[in-house]
Amino acid sequence: MTFTRIRTIKGIQYIYEETRWREGKKVRSRSRSLGRFLGSLIKVPEGMEGMRQLERQGEAADAYREKLAADRAHLASLEKLGRELAQEFEKEAASKSEAAKEAQPASNDQVSTPSAENSGQKL
Repeated sequence: MTFTRIRTIKGIQYIYEETRWREGKKVRSRSRSLGRFLGSLIKVPEGMEGMRQLERQGEAADAYREKLAADRAHLASLEKLGRELAQEFEKEAASKSEAAKEAQPASNDQVSTPSAENSGQKL
C-alpha cells in the first residue's frame, strides 16, 4: 500500500511517499522524501513524479525571483537615499566653508599690533 504524507520538521512541511507491506505477522514500511511541501496536494500519476518535482522547483524559482526583485528594489531605494544624503552633506560642507572664509580677516594688515612706543612703558 502506497500513499503520501506531510510531515512537519522544525516548522517546515515536507511531503513523503509512504509504502507499507506485510512480512509474515509484521508490517514493514519505507518512506521516501519528495521534497518540501509548497501548496495543495495533487495526486501524481505513476511515472509523473519527475514532472511534479520540476513543478515544485519552478514554484521555488518563482518565489526566489520575486524575493530577488523585492531585494533589488530595496537596494535601489537605499542607493538613492545614499546619493541624496551625500549631496546634502556636500551642500552643508560648502556653506560652512564659505561662512568660515567670510569670518576670516581679508589680510594681516587689519590685525592691530601694539606699537613699539607702548611696549616700553612700565606699569
